[in-house]
Amino acid sequence: MSEAVDRFRHDYEAALRAHLASRSEAGLSVAYELGRRALAEGISLLEMASMHLAATCRAPAGGEAGDTEARVEAGTQFLLQAMATFDMAQRGFWEARERARVEQQHVARLQTLAEASVAVIARPDLADRFPEIAKQALVVAGGGEAAIRFQAEDGVMQSSTSVVPPAIVTAMADVERGGAPDGSSSWLAAPITGPHGSTAGVIAVWETSDDLGPLDGAILAQFAQMASEALHNAQVYEQMRRIAVTLQHSLLPKALPELPGLVLGARYLPGGAGLDVGGDWYDVFPLGAGRLGVVIGDVVGRGVPAAAIMGQLQLAVRACALEGGSPATVVNRLNNLIQNLDVPQMATLIFGVVEPDSATLRLTSAGHPPPLVLEPDGTARFLTLHPVAPLGIEPGTARETVETLRPGSTVVLYTDGLVERRGATIDEGLGNLLEAAGGSNGDVESLCDQLVERLGAEGSSDDVALLALRLAPVERERFELTLPGEPGLLAPARRALRQWLSQAGAEKEEVEDLVLACGEAAANALEHAYGPGEDGTLRIEAVDEGGEVSITVTDSGHWRPRAERPGGRGFHLMSSLTDEVEVVPGSSGTVVHFRRRLGRQPRPRSPWSPTPEMEADHPNADGAEVVVVRIEEEVDLSNADRLGAQAAKAVPNSAAGLVIDLSGVAYIDSAGIGLLFKLGERLQRRRQHLAVVVPDESPVRRVLVVSAFDRVVDLAASVEDASARVRTAVR
Repeated sequence: MSEAVDRFRHDYEAALRAHLASRSEAGLSVAYELGRRALAEGISLLEMASMHLAATCRAPAGGEAGDTEARVEAGTQFLLQAMATFDMAQRGFWEARERARVEQQHVARLQTLAEASVAVIARPDLADRFPEIAKQALVVAGGGEAAIRFQAEDGVMQSSTSVVPPAIVTAMADVERGGAPDGSSSWLAAPITGPHGSTAGVIAVWETSDDLGPLDGAILAQFAQMASEALHNAQVYEQMRRIAVTLQHSLLPKALPELPGLVLGARYLPGGAGLDVGGDWYDVFPLGAGRLGVVIGDVVGRGVPAAAIMGQLQLAVRACALEGGSPATVVNRLNNLIQNLDVPQMATLIFGVVEPDSATLRLTSAGHPPPLVLEPDGTARFLTLHPVAPLGIEPGTARETVETLRPGSTVVLYTDGLVERRGATIDEGLGNLLEAAGGSNGDVESLCDQLVERLGAEGSSDDVALLALRLAPVERERFELTLPGEPGLLAPARRALRQWLSQAGAEKEEVEDLVLACGEAAANALEHAYGPGEDGTLRIEAVDEGGEVSITVTDSGHWRPRAERPGGRGFHLMSSLTDEVEVVPGSSGTVVHFRRRLGRQPRPRSPWSPTPEMEADHPNADGAEVVVVRIEEEVDLSNADRLGAQAAKAVPNSAAGLVIDLSGVAYIDSAGIGLLFKLGERLQRRRQHLAVVVPDESPVRRVLVVSAFDRVVDLAASVEDASARVRTAVR
């Protein structure tokens, strides 16, 4: 046992004996002090009780105080007085613990209120802040249901929910009228005040997990006060944002100009939800002579300074462009101007001049992302420009890129906000743009919406400006004809196609070339796709694609092997008379497709080589007789065999040779050319000569020249000339 306990025991016994002897208030005071000492020295209540019992037993009975009952009562009073300190300490402990619990609960509720306030403030837009207040009211109340009614400054009443019990509706109305919080153990309501202290709405909670008390009411009232300020600030924010957006849009074109042959579309999306206006802009303005200036730019930075510089650049670009010169000259002029103005921010820019009449676009870039080109077939690609440094960095010599646009193609100019995303490289962004644009065949407005939606531009933290211009496709005139697979119907089909081509604006020679190419394709289809007695159809389609004619001949048969070698006269004729020929066989038929751009000669082809036997020398035959065979109808698959047989009958009657007069013929295809070659071969074997009469301006002469027929047979402008050549050849 410790020394301290021994001393306490000794002092306690002495004090108890003294009290039993005196039984006075002074003795009880000593007992109280001993209790405090025991509490301070760490002597337990049980130890003190044990000491008391031992001391009582040892205390001597004396005189009048020896009465046992009196001694026990006096000793008990002494012990209780000593223990009173322990009782007070215990009560203080529990009271302190309860106070701590209540204070902790208050702190937790205040922490919840603070967190709810932060969550509400994090939603700057009124449309987001209003439902967030309803959500956080439940958090503050500890669950249940919540409702908010709020009349905005524009007079519109908003409600977070339409499902509210009738009793709560009545309570909310009473609070709105009275302007003071109210509630019970099952519901609470607190007013929302406007900027001038008037009641603008009410928050109510009900069906919470625990009964509601004064603390809940006080917390909800504080939350309602915070919500009042938050809703007012949100309305001010919305008003300021509308002003900022209006300012930004006021610096953009009010409307896009209209120019024949050009369709325009544009979009501007402010970045994020901030109040700062950006420096992205686009502009379109006429330059005269049917030309249009287009510009898209991006001033580095945000806020009023960027917007101010943007406005200056917009005016400067127009001024520099209206002075004249190429896009490169305009950009150089603009850069020099910026250097002299000492503009603190740099800017990227593309300036271009569109000439719809010539389908050309001239562009110059100053550090701006490359334009996107979307072809009529949906293929997307980037234009390769030669950009100089962004404006305001250093003077440079800008370079110009000239792009010839196909009718229906679209050029998209954009700012980096369309393709740049946090965590992704610029190459990934450009790849996403290609993917988003690919395959689009809608109008320009739909394309702009598609790019904005697919690239998530509405959620971009940066501003997005987008300008799309499409060279309007020329209205396509179509020729369509379906006929039975009969050779006799080829001539009427050619006449119909000839008339359509003339109306489409093709020159005479272009008409004859395309009619012959189509006739060759049709004749080949009838000759190779259908056997004797087979029924079939032939479909001819032609489209004027704005200066280029596309013709398609389709059969429904199965081609048999050619009698002539591949790449013979028919295919050679089509290739020589057009820019492009494609033959696509299929299980349901064969398609022959060819194109010819009007206004220019087709690409030169190597001449077709006839059979070597046609180039043999001829012996002399003085005094030979010349027979003239005149043909006065178009020669094609339908009559080539018949006409060839008729001409062959004249061969035995000719001593020197034969003259075929085609001066009255307007059309001859490869079947007719084959007829002439066969006649030539036959006469050659007989040591005779063949000459053909075709006027210099005749389309038939052009066909024979393209087929290299003039290399093996004399072509003459008259019968007399042809006859003289035959006589001369056999001498």
